[in-house]
Amino acid sequence: MQRYKQFVNINPEEGDDDFQVSPPSAMDLVLDAAASETMPAKGSGRMSVPHKESDKNSYDVVIIGAGWAGMTAALALQKNNITFKVIEARDYIGGRSQTASVDGIEFNTGSMWLQEATCNPLYDVANEAGADLIDYFARYQLWNDTEPISDQDYQRYAENLYNWGWLRYTYSKMFLVDEDEQLSTTTNDVLAIIQKYSDPETKEKVLKAILESWVSIPYGADMDRMSLIYGQDGSYICGGDWKFVSSPFSEIIDKYVEPVKDKIQTEAVVKRINYKKNPKIKYEDRSGGNVVDRTVSAKKVIVTVPLGVLKKKGINFVPDLPEKTQIGIRGIGMGKQVRAFMFWDDDDSFWPHEPDHLFNTEITESKVVYHVASGLHNDTKSQLIAVMSSPEAFTLEKKYAKRKNTTRYEEELMKLAMVPLRRIFGEDIPNPKRTHATKWNVDEFSYGIYSFNKVGHSPSFRKRLKEPIDDKIFFAGEATSSKFWGTLHGEHFELIPYR
Repeated sequence: MQRYKQFVNINPEEGDDDFQVSPPSAMDLVLDAAASETMPAKGSGRMSVPHKESDKNSYDVVIIGAGWAGMTAALALQKNNITFKVIEARDYIGGRSQTASVDGIEFNTGSMWLQEATCNPLYDVANEAGADLIDYFARYQLWNDTEPISDQDYQRYAENLYNWGWLRYTYSKMFLVDEDEQLSTTTNDVLAIIQKYSDPETKEKVLKAILESWVSIPYGADMDRMSLIYGQDGSYICGGDWKFVSSPFSEIIDKYVEPVKDKIQTEAVVKRINYKKNPKIKYEDRSGGNVVDRTVSAKKVIVTVPLGVLKKKGINFVPDLPEKTQIGIRGIGMGKQVRAFMFWDDDDSFWPHEPDHLFNTEITESKVVYHVASGLHNDTKSQLIAVMSSPEAFTLEKKYAKRKNTTRYEEELMKLAMVPLRRIFGEDIPNPKRTHATKWNVDEFSYGIYSFNKVGHSPSFRKRLKEPIDDKIFFAGEATSSKFWGTLHGEHFELIPYR
């Protein structure tokens, strides 16, 4: 929908004139600021303030977070000979691009795809790392209760209803509304139109299932929270084909971060950033048996933590962040999603392996879509991934995962994920032998999956977050991206802008 926005008249908020043109990237601003402070002789090129190797507590720049934005920032700083340190709270590098292991099987719990791969900035990195990239065609199998819907009916009911019905109506309505509204209102309009024509019951059930599987679950937000005008931006680069990463994503991370890996300290949880003068960053070093409070200073700080951490005020800023920044943080939504990775022995497999996704028109209230991993992953065991956004899943996550009762959490989540499967395939299908589940929504280092544009969104929200504070604090990451939010390449482009 990005290409339609230039024609939509969105009234800027009062006093927001400065935010109508996207500001430079955080990296541009940091490099320019560093250059102006050091004032190298004309023709000498960029250089940093002389840094004593013995002074391990003072740097030109400190980067908070070693996800993709943090790694990209580190590589750019090293290339420009600026001294820096990366502080990462987790015990691994990569943020939500995590590779886990169950019974010797490695699988990706977060990043799995390279969207529009050939123009994705990480495509070359993935190839250099020797990643297994598979063409991704998004093959779906839809059930109407216990009966699979044929490919012909799927095309007629699903893709036509979505592309030529709901999506076209959504585009048209964007030009007509006087102000933003809930995306669910548009859906209700289309459902009302459907009632006037043949077979309305089937069409309504199919459209609801499609919208849940293609919109609300992937974005991690119900459509009554999503913006009509801005709700579906966020991924398009050039329209190229997607690639599925079937090998461990950690291999791509290792290749990408290799030049700066020795500058990254993991298990270091930032608690406070005091930027009254030169910024001082206080963090807890959790790498040993005891928690040790440490402090490091810098001229500039690049903060790349997820938006959820900023919303929860996981880092104490002194002084408080400016109101314009806080408006941006409050104005952007943070999505929620749970993924359950379920493993069976090969003899226990009961589902078709040709499609990539399975979902059912009769159980949309379960808010779950199943990803069939066996056709794409290099698995030695049959696997299904249940991607869930139901209140019940979030309740289990909060009740058990937050209290670090992982075994009970994964057991109860597996039971919840099996209910729709038994509706389709029968009560006698076996439980998985092993389940692994994500905990992003209660994780103190993320508090959600990625950002989305909620109803009432203004383009100024992300631009406010991107504005530097006193030329000392710079935010970066997918939440600061007006074009590519909610994506892996958005993390990269906010440091190395897409041209």
